[in-house]
Amino acid sequence: MKVNIIHPNLNLCGGGERLSLATMHAVFKIGAEFDITTYELPDKKRLQESFGDYFSNIVQKAGSVNILQSALDHHQSASPKQQKYDVVINTHVDALPHYLDSYSKIICYCHFPTATAHIESMNEDYLRETRTFNAWESSRGNGYSMDKKKIYFQRLLESYSKVIENSTVLTNSEFSKKAIYERLGVSAKVLYPPVETRKFRSVASSKDRDNIILVLCRIVPYKTVENAISIAKILKQNKVGEKMIIIGNMYDDDYITRNYYTELIKMVKQAQLDEFVSFQINLPLDIVIENMRKSSIYLHTQAAEHFGMSTVEAMSAGLIPIVPDKGGHAEFVPRKYHFNTIEKAARIISGALSTPMSERLRMSQLADRFSTENYLNSLQSIVKSL
Repeated sequence: MKVNIIHPNLNLCGGGERLSLATMHAVFKIGAEFDITTYELPDKKRLQESFGDYFSNIVQKAGSVNILQSALDHHQSASPKQQKYDVVINTHVDALPHYLDSYSKIICYCHFPTATAHIESMNEDYLRETRTFNAWESSRGNGYSMDKKKIYFQRLLESYSKVIENSTVLTNSEFSKKAIYERLGVSAKVLYPPVETRKFRSVASSKDRDNIILVLCRIVPYKTVENAISIAKILKQNKVGEKMIIIGNMYDDDYITRNYYTELIKMVKQAQLDEFVSFQINLPLDIVIENMRKSSIYLHTQAAEHFGMSTVEAMSAGLIPIVPDKGGHAEFVPRKYHFNTIEKAARIISGALSTPMSERLRMSQLADRFSTENYLNSLQSIVKSL
């Protein structure tokens, strides 16, 4: 069997990238050969630091890496139009809505149906994300730039629609499944993302915890990290907790990310939180786990998060998860840890700092159903059925 695994950029090293790497393991374990189709060559060192050997080594098993110039590229570098695949798996279809007529049996993982909203609003950042911006930008100044812009968005919509219509659609939660049906009219199958629960559980029983609030996410605007800073301001005023550590992956080549990070640093200084809030960027996985071992609370700031892999990681490590009351994580985090305002989040954190060990171990056990093993077994069954 020959499989093509499509993902925009593995070097972003977030939860979606781990899912894509786990997908490679799943197909490799059933004896399939696989290629990778992406925008950028995988950076083995960066993957190893973020995910460890198990996930980073799998990219070396790929037969070839097809580099796309854009989501609309129809000339894959390794094997243009002649390459035939038995199965194509797109692990982030909304970020890379790539489709070729030669693709027949397709599985796509739709984390959340964001593509149509970006296309309908003609969001220029989506042109950048799908690498179609430069082609449109080069046409500006000739008096037809808006018409050209519409054409590119229309092509993206056509490509996205073809993938969705011809796929077995998977998603990460009942929350996302409902959104997919409402927006796309497609009934998706819930397949929970893979989390290395065993690795994080190694520190669940730690008795050496400080009153540290941990935030773990990519440093991008939609993660609303500024909410964590607002919560930190309340905590400091009320003398709750020792400090807040914000751990995040950040891709330096992304100017939106750089500008956002600069604004967050400025916000911390203006609120005089320099000694209470600290950022740690692009940490190796073992250092992340060490921070989890020392911390007591995990704070998730993005409302309506599709799933929340970092929430599961933190629970596995014995942290108490404090999360918004809307989103995929609200399906598995106990309701008493849900918040709908910044003030309520601060109150819950204040009460949860003294949580006993028995409750921390219960949180760790709740995370078991999201193990990497469960994901691999379920995906292998789906691939075999095709």
